[in-house]
Amino acid sequence: MSRPEKEQAPVPGMITCLVTPKLTFSVPRDARWRTAADVPQQALQRGFAHRFPLPPVNLDKLRFESVGSTKVLNDTAVYRLTSCEEADERILASLLKGLEAAVDTKHRASLEKARTDLLASSATFQVMAGEVKERQDEARSALDREVLKLNASLATTSKRLFLLERENASLKTQTSATRALQGATDSRLDALEAENSNLKARNASLEEALAALLERCDAHAARLDACEARAVAPPPPPADVSAGETQTELFITDESARVLAVSKRPALSPRAAPFEPSEGVAEYKADDVPAEGVRESKTN
Repeated sequence: MSRPEKEQAPVPGMITCLVTPKLTFSVPRDARWRTAADVPQQALQRGFAHRFPLPPVNLDKLRFESVGSTKVLNDTAVYRLTSCEEADERILASLLKGLEAAVDTKHRASLEKARTDLLASSATFQVMAGEVKERQDEARSALDREVLKLNASLATTSKRLFLLERENASLKTQTSATRALQGATDSRLDALEAENSNLKARNASLEEALAALLERCDAHAARLDACEARAVAPPPPPADVSAGETQTELFITDESARVLAVSKRPALSPRAAPFEPSEGVAEYKADDVPAEGVRESKTN
């Protein structure tokens, strides 16, 4: 072989078989074996096959001929490889070729298995990819529907916000106008309250003046009633009048409280004629009559 290998130390219960100076293997010891020729070919082939990582494909064609078969079997036995199909110098090359074929077969089997696994994995992956794609499509459709709903809701919200902003601006304008109107109303109310106070004071003064005027009218009415009673009553008998005496009389013959005639004449005797208006009679209104009375007599 191309790579040198170390000889293995004898293991108790095992027989070390030397095929070439560099190629050894071991087989289990059997008590029936006395010489190297007693070891069966199957045991030697199995031991030789365990020497390699993979058993050669043409191992069953090899024969192990013992060298010194008459010697007692010890821990080491020497054999020579022979083959029914190959020459002795071609045996090692045949072994190497068989090992290469075994390795190639193993590699091909591994590759085929890997290929099968890969195809199965690829099919599984394709199925999983198809399921994932379907789920992605469903999720995309649901997401698109949600986006459409959100866009519609956003448009509605924007419209409502715009209307609310307009309504807010309108309410602000109305609030400003209402505040201005309220200010004007408050000012007008203050003015009306002041005017009402003035009117109340004026009404009170007018009521007081009216009460005084009514009292005065009542007094004038009483006086007029007394004057009418005197005018209707028969005149009293005339009294003697001295030379220097004069008498002033007030005659009221109209219900409108107008003084028709005031005359000054000398006092008559009891038998004098009744009064007749003469020239120089003055006409007065009731307001011109003094408050002390309607009849005034003056004696000079």
